[in-house]
Amino acid sequence: MLLRALSLALMMSLAAVVSGLTLSPGVAYAATQTDDTQQETSKQETKKSKKKKKAKKKKAKDKRVCKKVRTTGSRIAEKVCMRESKWKQVEEDSQRDVRDMRDRVGSAAERE
Repeated sequence: MLLRALSLALMMSLAAVVSGLTLSPGVAYAATQTDDTQQETSKQETKKSKKKKKAKKKKAKDKRVCKKVRTTGSRIAEKVCMRESKWKQVEEDSQRDVRDMRDRVGSAAERE
């Protein structure tokens, strides 16, 4: 019933705009309510689309990368697949470990 009244009000306001007549206050109120509802719906849709775009960008930045890695003591390279962020973390951890080992060896040589 409400939907019918709103659609009737919308049709009447459209007819009034086309013919150049003024609207009665009740019809104008109903027309503004539908406009407000449509604006809220469009705002919600734009928020959802922005969230989806952010998620896609984040996912696109962090792609899956596969590399062939040789294990110490083996001649066969193994295929390892990880996200770019994980590869970066592994690289940083490896560099940190090498730095720590170098510092330990340097400090041991100084003691002798």
